[in-house]
Amino acid sequence: MGLMDEIITPPLSEVKEGRGEEESLATEEAVAVKNRDSFPQILAKGRGEMAQAIIQAAKRLDIPIYEDPDLLEALSALDVGSRVPDELYPLITQIITFIYEANKRFGYESL
Repeated sequence: MGLMDEIITPPLSEVKEGRGEEESLATEEAVAVKNRDSFPQILAKGRGEMAQAIIQAAKRLDIPIYEDPDLLEALSALDVGSRVPDELYPLITQIITFIYEANKRFGYESL
């Protein structure tokens, strides 16, 4: 794919609901996950402006954005560059399925 395989965010409606624009931006989070050397790894993560930059990069590069607040919380606790722990693999499988389906829908080659 590109620089990142997947971006994980909370549902955007959850981020913006009942908050002002500035507060919404400050609480938005994103985590970028890349499959490296046969295992998923945290490529980037951030809150506020950094999250916006990650999301904008994903959009610019046509990288799917997967919205899951529980997975985001678990992945946000990891350091950039660290391997995603085995116990999160079932959730990562959901992401791979999401990417596969998105690629099929938009006519991209499969993984």
